[in-house]
Amino acid sequence: MSANSALFGASLVNTLNGIYTRQIRMGYLIEQLPDPDNRVELSETLKDNLGLPRPKLTYRVREDYVRNAFVSAKDISTKLFDALDAREYTKAPPAPVFYGDKSQVTSNNFEYQGHNFTFYGAGHIVGTYRMGDCRDTSVVNPRQQSWDHSNLFLVGSGVFPTVATGNPTLTLAALAFQAADHVLEDLKIS
Repeated sequence: MSANSALFGASLVNTLNGIYTRQIRMGYLIEQLPDPDNRVELSETLKDNLGLPRPKLTYRVREDYVRNAFVSAKDISTKLFDALDAREYTKAPPAPVFYGDKSQVTSNNFEYQGHNFTFYGAGHIVGTYRMGDCRDTSVVNPRQQSWDHSNLFLVGSGVFPTVATGNPTLTLAALAFQAADHVLEDLKIS
């Protein structure tokens, strides 16, 4: 049993304040390169309650550029803790769980240069449809207008080729205003 397990009242509050006000948590934002093999497709086997195919996500962190950033971030964290003469409580993540041919990871853990790392998403849902100048390699044109249906505009972060390290809100707003201008322009012509 921990020495602090019998604490209550002011003694508990003072102890917790003494511990938690002296802690820091570090996290790092790491830019990823676009990966053409990361994708969202429709599952061929899994269906939702309406009988529609569920999404099938393929996502990997496999570029050395990104993986080296994890190594550098961990190295900097350790050096900072050492410089502060602080105790580091970072727990090593578990080893990744593989299936099939071991090219697919079933968790947000990966192993690189003998170390296990964990990555977390920022909650920015991006990708799934590409904006471009050619209908053969993109879903929407630079106006965010579908190549196949001229009255369909796909406005949102789906056009982003990768997740940036910053919040996408201002870029999304700019894209929305731009698409609205194009829609208004089209309405004036017809």
